[in-house]
Amino acid sequence: MKFDVWGFPVFKYSFENQDKVLEEVLNTTEIVKPVSVSDEWNGTSMISPPEERNVYIEQEINKCIEKFSKDLNISGEMLTINQCGNENCKDPLSKAYWVNIYKTGQDQGLHWHMTTSKSDFSESNAMFSFTYFAKYDHEKDGKFIFVNPSHATKVFHDWMEIVPEFRPAFIPEVQQGDIIIFPCFMMHYVDTHTSDDQRITVSGNIHKKIETVCKCDMEFGDSPSLNTP
Repeated sequence: MKFDVWGFPVFKYSFENQDKVLEEVLNTTEIVKPVSVSDEWNGTSMISPPEERNVYIEQEINKCIEKFSKDLNISGEMLTINQCGNENCKDPLSKAYWVNIYKTGQDQGLHWHMTTSKSDFSESNAMFSFTYFAKYDHEKDGKFIFVNPSHATKVFHDWMEIVPEFRPAFIPEVQQGDIIIFPCFMMHYVDTHTSDDQRITVSGNIHKKIETVCKCDMEFGDSPSLNTP
């Protein structure tokens, strides 16, 4: 399903093996230590590199990226979840994604997923981002909300509830088991979670494939090089 969100394409899909993925996600929350998060939110986050115990998560994400590529009319061979842009990267952290846990009263502030600088193994900028709703009650849990990037809310304040394009926010309709894929520059936040049950999502970025030597693959003394086709 496609949402037109202020002219930007946002797509929604559903995982086929939702029970298996949820089992892997819950397993991750038990064995992976939380990482420090920014001041923009007060939930719990942990990095989960794809490993043998997470085969279904990675498989389902890649299936949806393939569907997304077709719907966007671009080649699926152009995209990867590897931060370095190289499918042959050996470092598992290059394929890392985040498991996010929200408890009562927690939220996440306004942010985007644009990469403003290169990381230790990122030579490819993020192109798109995704959020998978692993454990989510659409009636009770904190909402995922996109924010209007234009000045429409100031200019057309009186018409915001009449003309959808002028509204300050867009809330995609999602259920547990759904994933949304969107351009990485789209500003969004998570509303305060008021339910007594945990809200759990999996999020990450999709990068453009490039032919490069990853820093994580280099032996001591090697220097990075860029192979242009």
